[in-house]
Amino acid sequence: MKKLLPAYPGFTRRALTFTIDDANLKYDKIFIDIVRPYGIRGTFNLCADRMDREDGFYREFYNGFGIANHTNNHPYAIADNDRSEFVNEPAGNQPVDTDLFYLSPRGEGYYMKHTQRGWREWADDERYMDCVTSCQSRLERIFGRETVNGFVWPYCEQNNAKIKAFIKSLGFGSVRKTGDLLDTTDFALPDDRMAWSYNAHNTNLMEVMEKYDSAPDNGSLRFFAFGVHSWDFERDGDWEKLAAFAKKYGNRPTDYWYATVDEIFAYADAVKELKLTDKTLENPTELTLYVELDGVKTVIPPKTLLPI
Repeated sequence: MKKLLPAYPGFTRRALTFTIDDANLKYDKIFIDIVRPYGIRGTFNLCADRMDREDGFYREFYNGFGIANHTNNHPYAIADNDRSEFVNEPAGNQPVDTDLFYLSPRGEGYYMKHTQRGWREWADDERYMDCVTSCQSRLERIFGRETVNGFVWPYCEQNNAKIKAFIKSLGFGSVRKTGDLLDTTDFALPDDRMAWSYNAHNTNLMEVMEKYDSAPDNGSLRFFAFGVHSWDFERDGDWEKLAAFAKKYGNRPTDYWYATVDEIFAYADAVKELKLTDKTLENPTELTLYVELDGVKTVIPPKTLLPI
């Protein structure tokens, strides 16, 4: 049997992407202006209620990047094991108590509770599901149907089985939790697309990327994604770090495939569909695939059966 090794477009085995949350137009623009000239692509995870136009402005603003659902209102879901009491009073100037839910100004089904980060908003199951579906509907009106295929939890993956099952039922191609993996997987593609995460953020971006850049080729497709907010770079004064990153690691198409999260996952799934026999190599998918067959770089068009 011949030896078949997968590759991304450009015959590299390293993909580079980003996953940026919240739809902060001011800082997303600075971010885009830095990375776009270097061909670096990724996905913006948007809260549609923060977007005040449907006239094509946002489609042009985020042109060339992926879009994912980050819910309207950006709430926490009430956890299955949360035994906090509900108090029928507005949060207002209530005393800090992490075991009490107060009424939110947003209205029925929304609650406020104090956390280590200050007051945060929760939504009951019905309201949370509406936050997801209403965000999806508006994003599809803005960007087009079948363009929003990923979901990103606000804050972090929530411990709510009903909400998790609901999100899974919507057919998203991937669901991102949060948290910096810090290369615990040797930059492998995520096994669980319903609970994946990025592996670098603004404070360790260069450090982790240098490790990725120098990692020896192990014959498998690899994955590097950084996050998580454009305003992180403003808060920490890290715009120059992002610019240095883009200059050093951008515009290197034989070293990295610059793609959206959806594109990387879809490509990796397509590679698994390749069918190799003693005499043929078949690509039954809709994507053009790149491989090394006994060390020979080979491009396989969609729906193609190659004699070998």
